[in-house]
Amino acid sequence: MTPRFFAHTLIGASGLLLVAALGFEHIGELAPCALCYTQRYPHYAIVLIGVLSLVTALPQRAVQISGLILSGTAGLVAAYHSGVESGRFEGPSTCTSNETTSLSVDDLFAHVMSAPIVRCDDIAWSMFGLSMAAWHAVACAVLVFGWAWLLISPRQV
Repeated sequence: MTPRFFAHTLIGASGLLLVAALGFEHIGELAPCALCYTQRYPHYAIVLIGVLSLVTALPQRAVQISGLILSGTAGLVAAYHSGVESGRFEGPSTCTSNETTSLSVDDLFAHVMSAPIVRCDDIAWSMFGLSMAAWHAVACAVLVFGWAWLLISPRQV
């Protein structure tokens, strides 16, 4: 397997993660929260870079470094999201439940009406004790390892 082919395999894996996320959303009817969307953006960028590298003379080293950084970013967001779901980290105030006992009736109504539908601290799906965010963190760790291996590999295209 050439380094270029391996890079495009890693790019394809990011694409598959996006397809899985969109499948859970549209077929499985699991609405994503704000952190779920944030985890997707680096993968969209990786796929875009992959397409650009196929149609232009984009240097493979740039593709590899971008893939490493973007996969790492998605993995860090996924790990943070997993920590929010498990209660280890406090999540963004825009997508977790907040204390509302000190609010007036009008303020409480305004708070409820402006609250997002999907909370980041709720686990919508899990398998073998790991939430979807935790599985995404694991997948991103594998991608980071693949990109890092590709970068330090002595055989470059």
